Amino acid sequence: MKIIKYARYFVYLLPVALAALVVLMVLGSKQSIPSRVREGLQGLVRRVPAIILLTVLYAGLFVGVNLMRSWTEARTVIGFNYKEASQGLNPNGTRFNTYDIISDEVLEEAIQRLDTDLSIRQLRSTLSVYPLAAGGSLSAERYYISTEYVLSYSANLKTIMLDPRKTVDTVAEVYNEQFQETYSRNTDILSVDLALVDAADYLDKPGLMGEMASEIQEYMQGCQLDDPSFRSSSGENFGDVGTRAGKFKSITLERLRAYILSNGISKDPEQYISRLNYDNTIKSISYRKNLAAYEVRLNAIDLYERDLASIVLVPTRDEAGEFYMGRTKIGVDNFAEEAESFIQNATDLQEVIETNNYEIAQLRQGGGDRTAVDQLLEAAKQELKGVEESARQIVKEYDEANTKDILVITPQGRSIKAMLRTKRGIVLTAGFLVMLTALFIVYPWQTKTRNRNELIPLDYPYRQTGRI
Repeated sequence: MKIIKYARYFVYLLPVALAALVVLMVLGSKQSIPSRVREGLQGLVRRVPAIILLTVLYAGLFVGVNLMRSWTEARTVIGFNYKEASQGLNPNGTRFNTYDIISDEVLEEAIQRLDTDLSIRQLRSTLSVYPLAAGGSLSAERYYISTEYVLSYSANLKTIMLDPRKTVDTVAEVYNEQFQETYSRNTDILSVDLALVDAADYLDKPGLMGEMASEIQEYMQGCQLDDPSFRSSSGENFGDVGTRAGKFKSITLERLRAYILSNGISKDPEQYISRLNYDNTIKSISYRKNLAAYEVRLNAIDLYERDLASIVLVPTRDEAGEFYMGRTKIGVDNFAEEAESFIQNATDLQEVIETNNYEIAQLRQGGGDRTAVDQLLEAAKQELKGVEESARQIVKEYDEANTKDILVITPQGRSIKAMLRTKRGIVLTAGFLVMLTALFIVYPWQTKTRNRNELIPLDYPYRQTGRI
């Protein structure tokens, strides 16, 4: 609170003010310093009770101000325990912003938990965030990015009824929860949607399961780069789970697809054949376009002068500094690259068309036993589900072992000694006592008494009656 803040400044500066007053009195006195001190010491004994009383009052004021400060303030330290924190980044690589600790989302949830009618703005006015001071001297050449920040609460008149410790701890707790939720690992990609597989046609089922297995395999490969040696409770590492996903695609699904295709099994063969014919029509158009583009590039290459290549050699230095004749790229090279790309596209399209034609032929023959295919499908789905569970388990165990302390919240409790600031209080009280004593010594007590005696002599009444 501002009142307590100003009172604290007053208490801390009071010894300094007394010292300044002593200096001014000494400098403004017409007496010499030794004589002034001598006169002050003669009457100091009579003023000892007043000095003790004022010193005790000062000490009580110091204790009271610090107690009030402890009752209206609290703080906690938030430590960021991940490798990107030392670079001033969030776990996902975005720039860290201290304002996020007291953002609207955090304070709105904190207000609900504190069950108070304060607005977000009113609560934010009592909070401040600053980095924990780094040891040593800092400079432009030697800078420091803090990974620990202090969340401080200081009550004002509108929030005086809040418990400071509970308030700052609640805000830190909400921020911790939202931070974990925002930057924790996203494992949704590991989900296997078997309902989507059940709804598809037989020839599409292997493809859908293959896509799911590929996503798991790629995810495991990324995790393996983070920690290739980590093993789950089952003894598998990320590479083992990724290998299982790869074998599922290359062995289980290939066998399943071959069996389905060889038996020409489909839920609705005529509809599937129509779809394949339509796909062939679209791909045939693309195939002819790519062939035409390929022929255009070949003709463009033929139109170039054959001697053009002889004038595109330029003198160049190699890594050793020796000259050689380097060939620069010309339009013929660009045409050649484009021609190669178009013919490759045409070849791929032709393969797809031929595969579709083979599937159409197999489906027209049809008549295979679905019971055996359903059994193979069920076994494949169980195998894929097992790969998913293994992937989720190893990721969960890895996160529990490595990221459970990504944020460390350390409430800063205050002991009685810290609340009363004992050392500082002793020093300031001693300074107040010394300065107060010095003030009583240099204060011109005797001079004022002498001046009064000069103005009203002791024999004044007798002089008036003429009896002297």
